Amino acid sequence: MFLYIDAVSKIPFLQNREDYFYLNYLEKFEYLKFPANSIILRKNSRPDEVFFILKGSILNTTSSKIFRCGTMIGETDLYFKRERVEEYRTMTKVLVLKLKNSDFQSILNSFEDIKEDIAENCRKQRENETHKT
Repeated sequence: MFLYIDAVSKIPFLQNREDYFYLNYLEKFEYLKFPANSIILRKNSRPDEVFFILKGSILNTTSSKIFRCGTMIGETDLYFKRERVEEYRTMTKVLVLKLKNSDFQSILNSFEDIKEDIAENCRKQRENETHKT
């Protein structure tokens, strides 16, 4: 867990979890770096990961919303099992944690509280998408 102390302190999703979560899932998160102006999630692509921002800023080019440290992106498409409906581009150098879909689904199946939180957030995002069209 020592390698992930910084991530746990910055990312609300990782905070206040059971020891079982940290022991079984923390090592599944992969550190990735992206240079500025990189597309990291492409619209109409098949989703296979969710990202947690540790450092830098990411622009949702579809909605013009900016995401910063601590934010999770890409979970809505995984939750609804659909192609990506939005595209994300780095605005600065970015450091993220990547979690593969299979591990994300395993977490949702193992932790009811996390599943409920993700479900609620995804429903809200879907409502926002619906109101824009």
